[in-house]
Amino acid sequence: MKRQSELDNMASQCQQFEEMHAEFDCWLTSVEGELAMDTPANLNTQRLMKQNKVRRFSVTISV
Repeated sequence: MKRQSELDNMASQCQQFEEMHAEFDCWLTSVEGELAMDTPANLNTQRLMKQNKVRRFSVTISV
């Protein structure tokens, strides 16, 4: 009975990991798409710092 409980717990943790991984993968794909559209002329420090701040916030919320 104890072993079954441990296995159920591990399966639940694996499912949570897979869900988080899927969210991260979607986010990463969208960021890569955004970055692919950027040209060197479009890159400026203030815009990148703002994007980084927003992304850090969204990652913190989802974790």
